[in-house]
Amino acid sequence: MLIYGLYYPPADRITQNNIIKYFRQEHNNNRRHDYYYSVILGDFNSIVDGNLDRQGNTRLHRSPSSLVNFLTNNLYIDTFRYMHPSTSAYTWNTTRLSIKISTRIDHIWVSENWSHDITYSSIEDMSDVTGSDHNIVTCQLHTGSIIRNFHVSARKRRDKPRTIYNYKSTSQNDWENYRSASESVFTTDNLLNNLLTKPSHSQQDVDVIWKCIITNTQQIAMDNIPYKHVKYRNPKKPRKLLDLRPSGLLAHANALRKLSKEIHQFGDIPFTTAELSFYNNMIDAANTDANTTIPHVDNTSLNSWPTLCRPHLKCTKKQIKIQALQAKEDAINKRLISRAEDTITNQSRMLSSLLDRDFKKITIDRLVTTDNNNVPTLHTNPDDILELAPKQYNALLRPRNHGFDNLPDDWKEIYDPLQHFPDNIYDDLLLEPTYGEWHEAMKKCSLNTAPGISGITYLLIKKLHPKVHELLRTFAGIIYRTAIIPMEWKTSQIFPIPKPYDWQFCLERTRPIILLECIRKLTVRVINTRLANLCLKHNILRGPNFGDLPGGTTKTPIHILHNTIEDARNNGKELWIAFQDMSKAFDSIGMTPLRYALRRIKLPPMAIDFIINLFQHRKMKIITNFGLSNELIAADGIDQGEVISPLIWRIFYDPLLCRIMDDPQLGYNMNIN
Repeated sequence: MLIYGLYYPPADRITQNNIIKYFRQEHNNNRRHDYYYSVILGDFNSIVDGNLDRQGNTRLHRSPSSLVNFLTNNLYIDTFRYMHPSTSAYTWNTTRLSIKISTRIDHIWVSENWSHDITYSSIEDMSDVTGSDHNIVTCQLHTGSIIRNFHVSARKRRDKPRTIYNYKSTSQNDWENYRSASESVFTTDNLLNNLLTKPSHSQQDVDVIWKCIITNTQQIAMDNIPYKHVKYRNPKKPRKLLDLRPSGLLAHANALRKLSKEIHQFGDIPFTTAELSFYNNMIDAANTDANTTIPHVDNTSLNSWPTLCRPHLKCTKKQIKIQALQAKEDAINKRLISRAEDTITNQSRMLSSLLDRDFKKITIDRLVTTDNNNVPTLHTNPDDILELAPKQYNALLRPRNHGFDNLPDDWKEIYDPLQHFPDNIYDDLLLEPTYGEWHEAMKKCSLNTAPGISGITYLLIKKLHPKVHELLRTFAGIIYRTAIIPMEWKTSQIFPIPKPYDWQFCLERTRPIILLECIRKLTVRVINTRLANLCLKHNILRGPNFGDLPGGTTKTPIHILHNTIEDARNNGKELWIAFQDMSKAFDSIGMTPLRYALRRIKLPPMAIDFIINLFQHRKMKIITNFGLSNELIAADGIDQGEVISPLIWRIFYDPLLCRIMDDPQLGYNMNIN
């Protein structure tokens, strides 16, 4: 869309001619392209219709100017007259010798391809607003078919693009520079160091510390490590399957073909200097890549250029065909070698290839919703998907109906603090992480784990200078002592992965994996290790649960189940076995029952607040094909990808398992002679 603003002087012939010359040239350029939409507005100092556009006895503005005649002859549309064919209205007023003179000399004209999109036009009286003798002309145009996906464009401007680091191209020297730069930047950050050494910390202090950490790390990484920005944009059209044609030569051939077609259709219209420069640079690039000698485009010999270009274009197409056949042969040989190597190096991939297994991946570029009458609706509009995606995770949106406000007396006893271990076992739980604990937590982290919104991966953290790791350990200690969680830690990304059945374009039928900040998971991993070791050492969790603690294994329940079946078979006893798969297991954990469960194991109040604050009021954005969706605020539940979530799950369900285990009327009895 091209918008031109002008002032057409009433008596300056030279300026008038220059304006007309400019618009004649612009019109010749624009008419080549059907998708160019022009708007011309301003003070034209000219009427269009002598009967409707002037009032009062005046020699001024008696007939249309040369500019108005040019626009009319080239089918431009006067928007006000288009909407009001017989209305007399004026944009300029004056009084001379007590005679009021009014004319319509301010206009908004549009090119003819706007004809079906002009929805409104008016002239508004501005005498009481601006005090000017000119009124304002307004025009409303429907741009739905011209400016598409406006909200997606706005979202691209608002949302920060992802930064992808190319670790494969990072040299050892790059990592050494990154390491030394991290020491320099972090140790000289006075704001960060002053906040870390404060005796007490507020929510704002913790948020600023976190912002300093991610800002410094991101800047050091971008200064020393190869990277690229991946913006949220509409996906490119997929290439044809097995299209092995060289993209560079193919682009040159298409560009030359389009240029030949354009010259053939509009050979009588000369190119501008800028257009000639652009096309000739394109020809030079094609000559270099295809080893051809295509002549430059010249306005003096436009009609003969397509004939001169044709043999070179045929030569380029032949090169494309030869290179495509060679690329196909190379791809086949490479695949044969790769399959042979997989028999030794990657047998899983070899079996998947032989068995023709599908690699399931969810692409969120469409969603299906169902109304109250079970009528499905398919949504493909990017704005609809970004808005609807969070609403499809009903389990995250529902608060748990826990009923702990009216807990029966027998269940109150179950949730009473346990007495089979001393109260002081948690004295060291919230201390600042030691060097050994932090180093061990780093060793357990997978370097291939996807990062959170900040883009800081485990590898970037691992390569930081030891002095920076000391600062990170200090930051973790502050979070332990205060139970204050950085607000940005509560915003995460959801990456849906498929379940064994088809997801049918409904996100509730997928498994949501939460992508959290890696530094957050490191901080939580230390607490998780400490708490798991304490639970194991003091046998805090007595319920028959055999996972989520160091040394846990499924061998024990398998042996118990096997012995129970053998006993029932040998002794002719009745045995009922039930297998249950809990849907949305982590999402079923409510914050109120979780607080009761944590008090039951006599966890210190600050540790309880730390765990609750980690999950309460968490926000999530779903990764779609069009970027991150709108925010989803979870009513309850814990994160699927959090390190401590499995242990929290076991603590949460231990009261129920103990209640079943301690009831003599429940379960299966075995007698050993």
